[in-house]
Amino acid sequence: MTPGLTRRSLIGSAAGLATFAVTRAQAQAPALPQSAVALNIVDVGGALAPV
Repeated sequence: MTPGLTRRSLIGSAAGLATFAVTRAQAQAPALPQSAVALNIVDVGGALAPV
């Protein structure tokens, strides 16, 4: 195999960059809540209980 630019590597790179550009544009973080958030954790099995 000879090093250098081949058709396969060029097509693969172009596909990778296009995929990255599309997914990056869609993956935006939601806005943070303005007030405090309450989390309720229920340990039914008792696995989180201190030993």
